[in-house]
Amino acid sequence: SSDGGNTWVRKTNGLDSKGPRAFAESGSYVFLGSSQGVSRSSDSGELWVQTSLATSVESLVVVQWSDATESLFAGTTAGVHRSDDLGLTWLLVDTGFPAGTVRSLATIDWGDGTDSLFAMIPSNGVYRTDDRGATWIAKNVGTLAAQPAFNGLTAAGTTLYFSGAGIFRSDDGGDTWTASNTGLPTLNTSAVLAMN
Repeated sequence: SSDGGNTWVRKTNGLDSKGPRAFAESGSYVFLGSSQGVSRSSDSGELWVQTSLATSVESLVVVQWSDATESLFAGTTAGVHRSDDLGLTWLLVDTGFPAGTVRSLATIDWGDGTDSLFAMIPSNGVYRTDDRGATWIAKNVGTLAAQPAFNGLTAAGTTLYFSGAGIFRSDDGGDTWTASNTGLPTLNTSAVLAMN
């Protein structure tokens, strides 16, 4: 859509029949994640080309690093993969990271020259990396540790939002979490969306 979603045009040239699960954008490239891996397009979706990552993808995010470089991260059924060359090559970054499907990815620019990436696995919770995925630290503390389900994760500014048995927020990079459910008709939440 080029008119705010009022009309839509199908753009599937080069794609398989499986539906998309995630999108990300970097410069003139658009990336699409599906059960077949990651595809990219440099012409607004007129033609899609499969990248070398063929693992089923659940989430995608582009991180703009403070040194003016950027990385594309894919949350897959086999952990987190990183590409530093617009999807041409991929590296599995899983030191300290448990096995499982990565449902959600979120990134925070702290404004002091540092960035953090967060990943959520339904069976294990939230993890954080401050070194581009080289190492990961679990952030399942306090109320989050007792959650029966881990469903979604997103970030707005420097605040993280998590959905499970309700909505929870963290203003300190996952060190502490606070329930934020006032006004919700149900605590059975399956996804969360935050906007700056």
